[in-house]
Amino acid sequence: MFESIMLNGGNYSVKPQNFIYASFDLCAIILSVIVLINYIISKKIEGTKTRLFLTLIIGTLVSAALDFAAVIAISVTGCPVWLGNLLIALNYLAYNVVGVAFVVYAVAVIYDNAKIPRWCYVVANALFALSIGGVVFATVCLFKYGYGSVPNYLKVSYEGLIYGVQFVALAFSLSIAVIKRVKLTKVRRINIYFFSLFNMIAVLSQFIARRLNFSMQISNFALAIAMMLIYVTLQRPEDELDEVSGAFNKRSFNRRGHMRLDSGKPFWIFAMEVNNMTVVNSSFGLNGGNQVLKEVAERFMARLRKNQHLYRLSGVRFAVMFDSKEDYEQYAERCKGIFEKPVSVNETEIHITALACVIAVPEVTNKLSEVEDLIRYYRNSINVSEDIITADKDAILKARRRELVDYAIQKAINNRTFEVYYQPIYCVKDKSFSGCEALLRLKDETLGFISPDEFIPIAEQNGKIIEVGRFVIDEVCRFIKTERLQERGITFVDINLSVIQCMHPEIIPDIESTLEKYEVPRSMVNLEITETASAGSYAMLQSKLNELHSNGFTISLDDFGTGFASVEYLIKFPFDVVKLDKALVWAYMSTKKYEPILQHYMPMLHSLGTKVVAEGVETQQMVEALVSLGCDYLQGYYYSRPIPKDKFLEFIENNGEEQNLA
Repeated sequence: MFESIMLNGGNYSVKPQNFIYASFDLCAIILSVIVLINYIISKKIEGTKTRLFLTLIIGTLVSAALDFAAVIAISVTGCPVWLGNLLIALNYLAYNVVGVAFVVYAVAVIYDNAKIPRWCYVVANALFALSIGGVVFATVCLFKYGYGSVPNYLKVSYEGLIYGVQFVALAFSLSIAVIKRVKLTKVRRINIYFFSLFNMIAVLSQFIARRLNFSMQISNFALAIAMMLIYVTLQRPEDELDEVSGAFNKRSFNRRGHMRLDSGKPFWIFAMEVNNMTVVNSSFGLNGGNQVLKEVAERFMARLRKNQHLYRLSGVRFAVMFDSKEDYEQYAERCKGIFEKPVSVNETEIHITALACVIAVPEVTNKLSEVEDLIRYYRNSINVSEDIITADKDAILKARRRELVDYAIQKAINNRTFEVYYQPIYCVKDKSFSGCEALLRLKDETLGFISPDEFIPIAEQNGKIIEVGRFVIDEVCRFIKTERLQERGITFVDINLSVIQCMHPEIIPDIESTLEKYEVPRSMVNLEITETASAGSYAMLQSKLNELHSNGFTISLDDFGTGFASVEYLIKFPFDVVKLDKALVWAYMSTKKYEPILQHYMPMLHSLGTKVVAEGVETQQMVEALVSLGCDYLQGYYYSRPIPKDKFLEFIENNGEEQNLA
């Protein structure tokens, strides 16, 4: 490994060029120490890959240190022959350990901390056995002849074996990286290529230099440079970990999940979403919310076993992957009572709960993206159990449908392809169609017609209802102006208002700006709010509706009779119009017990100063009964279904004269 000759006294000679030779080892030691210190003090991701990297950097440091120690000991102290031989032999061993370890490390990077294939260990063990053979062979030669006196053919043999093992190990790593390149990110692929090629060139150069009696030990230096590159690129915790919770991030979840899918072996995903984090964030700010998420993550991670990891998918959603159903069941058992102890934020105790489900992959789904779709589906389902839900294919189909509808909504918003239909409203007093209700319709090129009962709740849940509502108001106001509806006898248009729209801080400026844009008087727009919509936000809704009413907008209560309305509710809310739900109207027509109920409602509603609209009118008999009851307006299929605007204009033209109700 270095140029020296043995003296008669059994010691090595001192040559000045040995110090130049050792300078590369010194640089390698310095670089390795820097990387090792940074590795020790930095945040690490526990796993096979991390342990192998530690082996690589320590192996590089030991190899360089042994070579440097041999040169210094021999050149400065004139150490005994046996000690110099031992240091050289150990250097050979450490050097080959790095090469063999890199084979396993490269495979670990490719398989991303998943179970390393058995063939990798077979190859690594075979290479290590060859390196041991080379080291033993070199040791025998060194102790028999002394380094400077080893016959050239023997030196070529053992150095060829030692450097050959290293070269083959690096070439094998490079080959695997090329073959499995689709499993690697661009950065990982480039770094494995660089490490392998760079050190292969260094090994080859080192071997050739020795044959030319040029003593420069560059192989350890090349390893150290490559180690530093790996550390700053591949061993980056920020690429794998979520800073807030300390769990692995979604990128890591997707990469490792796809590795499992590619293996063809079934596995289980436990996914959960923390409840009421919106309230926590609004009460304690983002820092308080992050503190809760960190505490929740730590509790779940504390119950994990070796090679099990918690992943933060997004927001308040987490997941764990398990090799078997038994592993998951054991984990679920360990997690019982995990939220019994409250989380403390700013000396305030917060009781946390979560929605959780377990998904069999690929039995239920083979798409990792559908994990969060399932959580959203269960979150928005009614009467979901507090126990851990076992996902099934039916839930996946519904979740997929929900995501497709969500996409259709966004596409309709972007392309303005929603349609507004209009259903005429008959005025009993004037015996004419003086109003109409604007009803949104969605037809998707892929899904076909999507019922408002399906897409409106989804739009409300994902917040897109704000943009949808703006589209409706803009479309209605444009229709009022361009078709001069007032001149055609239409005095008002009902527009359904989601409670989420109503709570939006810009609701009044949005509506007012649209009315001004199309020069539509406020009296032409009647805002409808569904009775059940205010169930969870009574006080806030009351305040917002009062604000709208004080700004000159007419307010209607839609679907009266299906929710929780009381006399107090009707008194406190500024309703100008109450619309009887069709279910109540049909019950009145078919069940005697409902007659006194509506007969009681009608004078009460009129005494409160509200007009009454009966929905679901379908027969002449219903018309006569509801007129006798005292309804002010009638709406239903008896007159017309909701129809497109051009058909609505035709309807108005053809029904402009008084209607005979007898």
